[in-house]
Amino acid sequence: MNILNFLRRIICWDVYWSCNKRFFAYYTLQYKGSYSDDAKSCYENITLKAYEEYIRKSSNIKTANSAKNQFFYIKSFILSRAHNKNFDIGSGVILKRCEDILIERDRAMKTADIKKIVRIIKHIEKQRNGVRNKAVFLILLCFGMERRRICELRWSDIGDNCQTIKIGNGNNSRFMVMPAILRNSIRELMAMKTNNAEYIFGNSRTQWLKPLPEGGINGILESIKNIDREDRFYNNFSPANFRKWLFRFMFLENKLPLQDILVTMNIPICNIVNYISDDEMIAGCTDRIGNGERYILEDWCWRVLEEYERIMN
Repeated sequence: MNILNFLRRIICWDVYWSCNKRFFAYYTLQYKGSYSDDAKSCYENITLKAYEEYIRKSSNIKTANSAKNQFFYIKSFILSRAHNKNFDIGSGVILKRCEDILIERDRAMKTADIKKIVRIIKHIEKQRNGVRNKAVFLILLCFGMERRRICELRWSDIGDNCQTIKIGNGNNSRFMVMPAILRNSIRELMAMKTNNAEYIFGNSRTQWLKPLPEGGINGILESIKNIDREDRFYNNFSPANFRKWLFRFMFLENKLPLQDILVTMNIPICNIVNYISDDEMIAGCTDRIGNGERYILEDWCWRVLEEYERIMN
């Protein structure tokens, strides 16, 4: 076993243990539990309603993914101790019962995150070279582009009317459409450049003939945490975390297709392990596949079976 897999197992165990600890602490207090040597009677009488109430009262469970993952951990522990038919179900049942509160929390969280992103943009705009720095941040936010590649970007890497931007290098490069917020920012920067400007993120002192040093991007990102040092959200945008945060935001929170994320962020298939663990990959599957409730080619296999039976008859 290599060290990476070993560390992953430790992390998974910590998550499993802390998840069950929180639930049973709540359950014991809420339902006036007491110690008993009879494990079977302790665990087989826990109701699904208890877990539903736990979700509704827990401020830590904000998304359907969190509720689903925690249900798996708690369910596996309870079923290992007793056959509790209440928990011998798929996570879709509990998610349906808590749909209202999870949708409400998800909307609130996304609204809050959008407001914080806007706050970051406004913060960066006020910096020296604010127009340039805002465009740098938006390229990171939209494409997760590597800092080295951002520094190397030339105006020849921008398509007509700032509609597209070149992603990747060499034979693997491609032009991809930019979202409106990034297009507008690049156009604003274009209006400031000289006619012979070569690099997008140079500066007026060098007439944009020299690229921005990679350390300049680090400085932009490091300043973000100063917005509110008590809010961990802003730590997501440190130089070390940004690409990983964007990958997980796209895959786990927005359920975007993995192949689209890899192409957008120019991530080689062999590097996926740097962005997400095996357990998180399972959590990112569509509900019925991730829960083991449906085979991925079920409809196609039914057609094969129907054709087989037709021929045999």
